Amino acid sequence: MRQFLLLLLSISCTAAFSQRYQEDTAGARKLYNAELSLAAFATSNDQVPFWMRANQFGSIPLDGTSASVIGKLSKSYNYDGTKRLLDWGFGLDLRLNAGKDFEFIPVEAYVKGRLGIFQLKAGRSKDISGLVDSTLSTGSYAISGNALGIPKVELSVPEFWNVPFLGKVVAFKGSFSHGWMGDSPIQYGEFNGSSVETYFHNASLHGRFGKVEWPVKFYGGINHEVIWGSDKLIFGDQYSLSGADAFWHVITGKKYVKDGLKRDISKIGNHLGAIDLGLELETENLKFFGYRQQFYDKGALAYLANAEDGLTGLSITNKRKSDSPWQWQKFLLEVFYSKGQAGEANVKETPSGVEYYYNHAVYTEGYSYRGLGLGNPLVTSAKLARRDLPNDPINYFINNRVVAFHLGTQGVLQNWSYQIKLTYSQNYGEYRASDIPYWYNGNRYERVPEYGIFPKVNQFSGFLEASRPLKNGLFLGVTLAGDQGKLLYNSFGGSVKVFKRW
Repeated sequence: MRQFLLLLLSISCTAAFSQRYQEDTAGARKLYNAELSLAAFATSNDQVPFWMRANQFGSIPLDGTSASVIGKLSKSYNYDGTKRLLDWGFGLDLRLNAGKDFEFIPVEAYVKGRLGIFQLKAGRSKDISGLVDSTLSTGSYAISGNALGIPKVELSVPEFWNVPFLGKVVAFKGSFSHGWMGDSPIQYGEFNGSSVETYFHNASLHGRFGKVEWPVKFYGGINHEVIWGSDKLIFGDQYSLSGADAFWHVITGKKYVKDGLKRDISKIGNHLGAIDLGLELETENLKFFGYRQQFYDKGALAYLANAEDGLTGLSITNKRKSDSPWQWQKFLLEVFYSKGQAGEANVKETPSGVEYYYNHAVYTEGYSYRGLGLGNPLVTSAKLARRDLPNDPINYFINNRVVAFHLGTQGVLQNWSYQIKLTYSQNYGEYRASDIPYWYNGNRYERVPEYGIFPKVNQFSGFLEASRPLKNGLFLGVTLAGDQGKLLYNSFGGSVKVFKRW
């Protein structure tokens, strides 16, 4: 009942604030935006297909048939021809899912303020960190939008700022945030099996070389993510860092090793991220954007021992306007490769050994939040994979050695806007469930895995989404998706959504 009342309150707020900012002759944006949606989902085998749930900010029920009511309300910055020095905004996205259980989810709830090029934002928001195609990609390695946003306070330069004294040839943007994950289970030391208070750190810095009007521009950047907190509780009385010192080690990645500890601590928390490179080329009718994300976790990238791992994409955008009933808008080709992890026989040995992407020896649920991975969803958690696949219980992610090929496209056909995603992957499980020798503590580690050997399994996932306007501000959306293979349970599903915008 409380959830239902909260939903009614959110809808009431949406209706109350559905006033619109009138656009002037300069073409200013609407100040307030509101949307109310009703959606129904049906699936086979009580399994929601991969692309119906992946990269949806943790808002889709993971199993069974369900219905949803979604209310959205936001206030944008006031653009009346020029940007204002001081401004503010907010966003609300409230969702009620009704299926096997009732679930009320504040998908977004934040306020933000701007002073010049700087922005301060507090709350939960839909964020992606990393240089990828934001609409069609399989997902950034750093933060993909797969899980619910972590409540945080963030200071950022959200849009590329041209450095004046460099002739506006060089621009940069970046962010720095501190988030609260709540209690997270741990699997180490005296408190093994308990939950401890945990925080999330995110920082990113990206640069662009080339003026906005130049046909060729280069991009580069880095994303740094850390799950950390309650380290003294985890590691015992010998741990001596103060809160400020621990935070400094978190944001800098500085190593901390102290005699007398139960184990050597190389870093405080679970660190990972991606180094981004990109190239943009524009012609009169097309825009090409190529990008590469290089993964890092425990330090192997410094030795180029996992250099083959990464996310590589090429996006082609159609700039030409046409009166044709069909017009393609964008194509994306992407390859995701995470099979190496500095463990295979032909790579250089590193002090840190195998990377074990997204899994962690202390934080039981690895790089996840509220049960879903924060990074690329092609790395599969045990609860989403087939239950007969072998896995070492220390692993939250049963499958992080993946080779995937992905095609995405979007366009317009008649009055329908559409989006298609097709993904084929070869999946090799995780090193702890592999019978191949790999580097571990300076030696080639050979054994028959205690919990079985993960076989190579193939997987295909497809997705089609289409929407069109109706009358009186109403829109209709339809989704079809399916999975076929040996990693996920075979399933087929669809949804219908009716929504109104103000």
